[in-house]
Amino acid sequence: MARAKTGTLSLVSTLAGTTLTADGRQVSFAFVINGPPDGWAAKVWADQATGVVASCGC
Repeated sequence: MARAKTGTLSLVSTLAGTTLTADGRQVSFAFVINGPPDGWAAKVWADQATGVVASCGC
C-alpha cells in the first residue's frame, strides 16, 4: 500500500509519497514527469513505478 499525493500543472505530472517495500521497510518516493506528450500515460507510468518501488525487496 502506498500513501501518495498527485499534482499537476500544464505539461507536468507528479506523484510523491511513502510506501512499504516487500521486506517491510518504509521508503519515500517522488516522480516528476515534465512535458509528457500524454498526461494520462504519465499518471499511469507514475502509478506503475510506485508499484515497482513497493515490490522491491531492497
